[in-house]
Amino acid sequence: MNRWVQKVLGSSMALILCASSLAGCSSGQDKDAGMNEETKSPVQQEDTQQEEGQNLEQDGTGWEDKEITLQFWDNDTREEWQAATQAVFDGFTERHPNIKIERVMVPWNDIDTKFQASVAAGSAPDFMYGSDKFIVSWASQGSLAPLDDILDDIGRDKFEESFLKGTSTGDKSYLVPIAYFPHVVFYRKDLYEKYNLEIPGTWDELYQNAKTIQDKEPDVSGFDMLAGKGEPYTMVNFMSVNDSALLNENQEVVVNSSNTVETLQYLQKMYDLIPNGSYGKSQADVRLIAIQGGVAHHIDSVSFAGTIANEDKLDLYGAFPIPQNKGDYQAITGFYGFAVSSTDPDRLAATKELIKYMNEPDVYMEFAKSSVLGHIPANKTATQGDTYWSSERVAPFADIFKVAMDAGKNGIVMGMERGANKYSSFIVSSYIYNDMLDMLILNKDTPEKICSWAEEKMNAIIDDVDNQ
Repeated sequence: MNRWVQKVLGSSMALILCASSLAGCSSGQDKDAGMNEETKSPVQQEDTQQEEGQNLEQDGTGWEDKEITLQFWDNDTREEWQAATQAVFDGFTERHPNIKIERVMVPWNDIDTKFQASVAAGSAPDFMYGSDKFIVSWASQGSLAPLDDILDDIGRDKFEESFLKGTSTGDKSYLVPIAYFPHVVFYRKDLYEKYNLEIPGTWDELYQNAKTIQDKEPDVSGFDMLAGKGEPYTMVNFMSVNDSALLNENQEVVVNSSNTVETLQYLQKMYDLIPNGSYGKSQADVRLIAIQGGVAHHIDSVSFAGTIANEDKLDLYGAFPIPQNKGDYQAITGFYGFAVSSTDPDRLAATKELIKYMNEPDVYMEFAKSSVLGHIPANKTATQGDTYWSSERVAPFADIFKVAMDAGKNGIVMGMERGANKYSSFIVSSYIYNDMLDMLILNKDTPEKICSWAEEKMNAIIDDVDNQ
């Protein structure tokens, strides 16, 4: 049963008191934050049976007077992210000395499995680093708290509508976005200038530029491919800009299409121009090849800017959007934020207050300037003035970031290419994108055979989820 079903708190009198007293229903309490009786611990069940006057405190209004430890699940080990979020946490706990925040690191590839296990065991974290790929699936299972009250307090107009739609199901939103990172083509500016090449506007022009450079520069490959386990970004990006998807807007399987066949045919051509032995390497390993100058075109998240900065190679690279071949969709625009899964009223209220604190303009600006380079602020107040763009770390990359922002306006989310759906986490965890590309590159299967296989695989995923 959904953990977030509204329930009667103790008695009808408690509801009357809550409805009639603003003091008893603070802005930190979500209207759907009640838990059904089955999911409560024995202590929580006992608490809801207390006298009516005590029920208001159990509803999260007394969190500022209690010693509370919030557990945060994180999967980003980068130093900038760790430092930037810790600064936010420190500022919040200084304002609220009764609150402590415990950070628990959970490997990215384990996050879905471990979170679902924690929910089943009744030990889910209070909040977590929420990836766009998983939110709707988790929310559809009743594992997350709606965050509409926070978004209303912060201002929904401060976020791209696509971010909110992509993490909503029904009429409720389940993520407060923090940052996003569109995928673009990083290209060798020096080699484009050397061979008088124009920024490509078509797939054929992109391929010809890559081949020209590889033919004339023996130590430089035309492309690379991001195809590591759980990182099938090349596959997803080129499907998207060719109007190909796994599911359509009605959540019908549409992967077996002429557009997907065409995408696979193009990727086969690309493969002939990548560095020897690089296929299937992790994103980190492929970035290392790129930053050493080994490729003419590196197609990746704009967060590659951090690698460029660390290696002092800014003069080497520019960026342009991945050329669209068909349709209006751009490449992956990944984003993340804070998702909340606490079922304790006080910890829930404190967590929501923390998220609102992070989005206070001064707090968020400092976070945005110091966090992972290339993670573009999702709260638009940070990018509307000069403060962010003129900051020391961001200013050298302003042109690249603005290309990425334009590319991200019609980008997609892996597993949700045509909109939010409850299957997304299962799609991503199935590694179907990886398998399709492996069948092409390693098994030498035909694009038609791969599309037929993918159609069967997608139907099986949907059946499994629907029959759970």
